[in-house]
Amino acid sequence: MALALKSATLAKPFSYISLHDGALDTSAGSKEFAEEFEKYRQGAIPLPPIKEGEAPTVWELQPIAQAEVLSKLRGKGQRFGSSFQALAAARLGLKGVENLVDPATGEPMEIEIARDAEGRDSITQKTENIIGLDILEELGLVILSHATPNPT
Repeated sequence: MALALKSATLAKPFSYISLHDGALDTSAGSKEFAEEFEKYRQGAIPLPPIKEGEAPTVWELQPIAQAEVLSKLRGKGQRFGSSFQALAAARLGLKGVENLVDPATGEPMEIEIARDAEGRDSITQKTENIIGLDILEELGLVILSHATPNPT
């Protein structure tokens, strides 16, 4: 079977709902939910199970080539491992968000994007602090998985 490469520069941005989202309906049980969420991650279903009347936060992500992530890290990736690479991918690949709400005020929130030292668009430290490491790492892993070769 041949290998079909997906060029991250040609891959389209995509939407993603985090596994950490409180709007996800996990009432069916952990095994059933895990199976449905995996179907969602693989693109077999358009949305994961959502609680009735709830609106999830939808992250807008851009696939990033692992080589670009590693160039941003400048060798730090080997020292810090895949978690560090995932965070770097999230910094570069997070492009927008819908329905992100400030828990203190209930007001909608936006992410901030600025140019980094290398001139690339990247989320700001303030945005990183708001989102948190668990969600950023998940988003980064999803971004990287969209930029890897897939068997045809």
